[in-house]
Amino acid sequence: ENLAAVVRAGAKKRRPLPIALAIRIMSGAAAGLGHAHNKLGADGQKLGVVHRDVSPQNLIITLEGNVKVVDFGVARAANRATQTTDGHIKGKISYMAPEQAAGALVDARSDVFSLGVILFEVTTGTRFYESREMPNMVALLCGPEPLPSARARNPRIPGALLEIIDAALARNPARRFATGTELHDALEGWLHTQPESVGPGAIEAYLGGLFGDQWDRRAELIESARAGALTPSSLRRSLGHETDGSMPG
Repeated sequence: ENLAAVVRAGAKKRRPLPIALAIRIMSGAAAGLGHAHNKLGADGQKLGVVHRDVSPQNLIITLEGNVKVVDFGVARAANRATQTTDGHIKGKISYMAPEQAAGALVDARSDVFSLGVILFEVTTGTRFYESREMPNMVALLCGPEPLPSARARNPRIPGALLEIIDAALARNPARRFATGTELHDALEGWLHTQPESVGPGAIEAYLGGLFGDQWDRRAELIESARAGALTPSSLRRSLGHETDGSMPG
């Protein structure tokens, strides 16, 4: 399930994603991006990979509670033979870093900002931007006004966690974590201060409570298809209505 679907299902069933589980998921996502950010080429130099489209839809949580970062379709690497033309914006504005929205060069810190927006949303239960109009989002992102405050939206966010969110969402890239790995380490440090350990098993149990019935139904439909009692097209129609990639408003 993608993270947006998890948050939406939790809200619908009145079982919102607990902060500790949300941070465990985001730590896994940061680790995945950190692997890409630090990836070396054949010459031993960093490839300079930047995802550029980090969003809740592209954070996939497996049934075993592990996290995968997917859809590197608009990613760039410093040594690519063909570079995206400067000034052309790639990615979703709702999760875009200021420099990316301005059409400037991006690096790993731009992905960190995107993760920061998702961190903001899963810990506050609100969308980062109150307006869904693109001009308003760009004006807030690139303008002089302060960005939204996670503490103002959810006063119960612990101070140490708030510092991590604020650092990831710094408008100036120099004030952010340099890579996903640095953000991962900070989130892991916060998790280690919590009274209970939160691992993939806890995420698996939470997902099972939200999606268990759907998973059983999917398994039955797939078996029916394998037995020839259900065509692939009718299977897709049966499952299509379950897909929703947007975060709650």
